[in-house]
This record gives sequence, C-alpha cells and structure tokens, in this order.
Amino acid sequence: IEYLFGISIMKAAQNNVGAVLVSSGCFSTFKTDIVREFGGFKQRTMAEDMDLTWEMHFRHYKVYCAPDAYCYPLDPPTANVFIKQILRWYSAFFQNVSIHKKALFKNKIGLFVYGYLLDSLLNPIILIAAFAIWLESFIYAFLLYIIIDLIIVAIPCLIKGVRIGMFWKTAGSIFSYPIIRFVNMYVFWKALWNEWIVRKRLKTWDKGH
Repeated sequence: IEYLFGISIMKAAQNNVGAVLVSSGCFSTFKTDIVREFGGFKQRTMAEDMDLTWEMHFRHYKVYCAPDAYCYPLDPPTANVFIKQILRWYSAFFQNVSIHKKALFKNKIGLFVYGYLLDSLLNPIILIAAFAIWLESFIYAFLLYIIIDLIIVAIPCLIKGVRIGMFWKTAGSIFSYPIIRFVNMYVFWKALWNEWIVRKRLKTWDKGH
C-alpha cells in the first residue's frame, strides 16, 4: 500500500515539479559517469541514495520516477526487521536534512523535504485536536482521523491496483494500513528524538537478521 500510494501520488507530484525526493537504491538506474562525478555513494548517512539524489538536485541534474516500471523488492519478513528498516530510513532522513539544511532552502526539493517534515510533525496532532473540539470526544476524533486517512490512501491505491492487475491484493491489504501508519509515526518520532534531540546517531545498518 505504501509503495502504491507513494508512487501514484507522492512520486507523481514530485515528478510534476522536478523534485523527486529520493531515487531509491533498490530500484533505480544511474548513469555511472555522473555517480563518479559526485564521488560515488557517500557513507556519511544511513541512506546514501537519498544523499546522492539531493546533491544531484542541487547541481540541477534531472531525477525522474518511471511510474510504470516494475520492481519486486524483498519485503521485511518480520515486524522486528520492518521496524529496524524504517528506523534506518527515518534516521537517514534527519541525517540528510542536517547535512543539507542550507542547500535545501535554495532548491525546490526543499519544499517537499520541509513540507514533509512539518506534515509529519503537526498533521496528526492538529487534525485530531480539531476533530476532538468539533465532536467533543477524543475517541470519536481519533476514529474519524483513521477513517479519513484510510479513504485518502485507499482510493488512489485501488485505482492503481486495477491498472496493474492487482486489485484484490490491494483491497486485501488496505485495512492493515492504519496499523502501519501508527507504527511509522512512532518510529518517526523515535528517530527524530535520537538524531536531533539526544544526538544518538544511527551509525550501523542493522537489517534485523
């Protein structure tokens, strides 16, 4: 579901303005001469693909997402491996923001980076608080937030599922999304706390197995 939503909505929006946030290492093709020009993949963060993507944007290279391309990455086999994977992704995001924070203000990719950061920090809190005031119940507000969030994600994912011949698999996966959503929120805040607050920087690539 996250792949379908990310590619059909998020990546499509980034494509339209020429600001693809990351050329994911597991399903990307690179011109090797350009990669060498940048000194290869740097080891200063836990997501060298994101680091390289941002540097390419800063030098005005074009990064493009091919929405109709197929790739079959190996998904995490257990919850433990999944959590460690997304902890690395979020930690690397904060590491890259720390490294490139000034350059981001001078490039349109910064709108997506800082917009994503603000949305992740404030969106759930503001919406749930607003619904709670309106409904006069935190529980109802929480449930309404889940329902609206699920609808927003489900519609484009189901449409994409039809187009790629995976409607039933997509439909069967939709209702697990709210669980993953809140796991992601927890890990996002944990990574922020570790990277920016207590400065406990993630330095090892722990795949969990």
